Amino acid sequence: MFIDAAGLSPADTYRLLVGSVVPRPIAWVTSGREPVNLAPFSSFTWVSQHPAMLGFTVNRRAHGRKDTIRNIEEYGEYVVNIADESMLVPSTPVRRGCHPTSAKPSTWASRSSTRG
Repeated sequence: MFIDAAGLSPADTYRLLVGSVVPRPIAWVTSGREPVNLAPFSSFTWVSQHPAMLGFTVNRRAHGRKDTIRNIEEYGEYVVNIADESMLVPSTPVRRGCHPTSAKPSTWASRSSTRG
């Protein structure tokens, strides 16, 4: 099969690329301070072994830049967290700004992604 990617829209190109690599690992990127932002990125990979580097893609939103890239530019730091099976827990969708009342503020970022 031949696909001429030059004629694809950015959205179609994205779908083609992310559908080409399976299974696709998820990177959980934390950035910012008070509050810490936790966002999932399925478009990430290793870049170099020496020096050791990982890369991930932060796409634009229709209404502007994502919190992750704004935080990285403002603070100059971030952490790429890689999940494994031991971290699997049942989850409940959480709307932006709404946190479980039973959770302590220090655990919010580890329980759900409220910003991206």
